[in-house]
This record gives sequence, structure tokens and C-alpha cells, in this order.
Amino acid sequence: MCAMSFALLSPPSDFLAVYLFGKYRTDHVLRIASFVSFSGAMLRFASISQGSFWPVLAGTFLMASVASIFLNSQIIIANKWFSDKERAIAMAILNVSTPIGQIVSFALTGYLFAGIDQSLLSSEEFSKQVKSSTEALIVAQNIPFIIFFTLFQIVIRDKPETPPSAVAAAPPTEHSYCENFALLWRNKNFMIMALSYAIVYGVYVAIGTFMSNVLNPFGFTPTEISIAGGAGLAAGVISALLVGCYLDCTAHYKRTHIVLSGLTLLSFILVLPMLAYGSGQLFQ
Repeated sequence: MCAMSFALLSPPSDFLAVYLFGKYRTDHVLRIASFVSFSGAMLRFASISQGSFWPVLAGTFLMASVASIFLNSQIIIANKWFSDKERAIAMAILNVSTPIGQIVSFALTGYLFAGIDQSLLSSEEFSKQVKSSTEALIVAQNIPFIIFFTLFQIVIRDKPETPPSAVAAAPPTEHSYCENFALLWRNKNFMIMALSYAIVYGVYVAIGTFMSNVLNPFGFTPTEISIAGGAGLAAGVISALLVGCYLDCTAHYKRTHIVLSGLTLLSFILVLPMLAYGSGQLFQ
């Protein structure tokens, strides 16, 4: 349910991010968003002593409500701080931060839950082990949020004193919030392109959200699920950097998107038949 909150709140928070970045300074929006996210993390931390799930869920909802603001800020930061020749690689590096964080999360989860004795399933001792590992995970997750909140309050700036490119120097076109969406909606080519990217990105998000639910019925342990997720994300980090460098050199945007879409389809064709074998035959 906690993982689902990010998927459920992502669409409305995307529209919120567009509105806030169009109306207010980038650094102000990010400072407020970091405070909301930090508050959610502290609420999750405070729930440890209570032993209740609902404060954890409430804190996760707070964090999920502003997650899209940070994701949408990447293109704005790239446009304001980098020139035309640097923007693609800058976006690749900025995008890498998300999968790196997920890799750390998978590794940390696998490490903390590796000591759980699966033979004690449904027993009181098993519940105690799961609770102890979950509490340790929440504490470990809160440490980056403290650092992250502090840096956003002190370091971040809206834009450099000298615009690095014509894109950064150009004043934004004045349209109302609804007019902007109406203009985009009438641009059929843009809508088709946005839909194609949304499908690929939606597949990526769905895999991260539901991986545990998909693999559990086939006998995969939490450690094995973490290894599988971490391997996939590590490949994503490497490919993001390679694709960023390739686009900087060639500007083959359409060709790159077609190749990546084809590889996504191929990965599903390869993975789905393997699930039926379970972890016993795949990892031994």
C-alpha cells in the first residue's frame, strides 16, 4: 500500500508541479517540497514507538505527494543551468539519481530482511523479526532525508547570474494554467509523442512498484527480489549515461526512443516465461 501511494499520487502531483513551477521560483518550490517530504519522513520515524501502520502510511502519502515535484524539476534545472550542448548529458546525470536511490533501497531492504527465518512463517517470532527489520529500514531511510532537507534549505538557487543558453535567457510565454494545457492538447503530434513516452515510463514505474508482488508467488525471497531489482536498476543507470552521451553526439531522439521501446518489449518476452521456474532453478 505504501508503494502504491507513489503510483496513485503521481498523476495529480504532476499537474501540481507544472502549476507551481509556472507560477513561483524554482528554489522556493523545491524548498517547500523538501519540507513536506521531510515532514513525512519524520512522521514515519515517530510511528516506530507506536507500532502502528497508519502513521507510516500517512507519512508515505506526504512524501509521495511531492515526489513528482522533484522529478519535474530536473528538466527545469537543466534548462536554467546548462547550455544546449550540455543539456542531454546533464539530464542523464540528473535522471540517474532516481535509479541510484532505488538501487540503495533494494540493497538495504535485502540486507535488513536477509536474516528473517522463513521457516517461522505465521509465528509470533516471525512477526517480531519482520517488525524489527522494518523499524531498522525506516530509521536508515530517514538519514538521507535529513541531509537532503538541509541541503535544499541552504544550497539550492533558482538560476545562475549569467544564462548559459538562449533557452535559459528567453522569457516564458504568458498563458494561464488552463490555456497552456489547451494549447498542448491541440498539438496532436505532441500528444502522440507524450503518450509514447508515458507508456514506456509507466512500464518502468509499474515494474518497480509491483516487483515484489509479482515475484513472491513464485517462491522468490526478499533478498532475491532485491538482487533482481538492483540488477535492473544498475543496468538503467549505465544505459542512462550511455544514452545521454549518444544523444549529445548524434541527436537521434526518435531512433533512440524506438530502440528503447523495442528492448522493453523484448525484456518482457524473455522474463515472463522464466517466472514459472521460480527461484529454485534460476538461482541454483
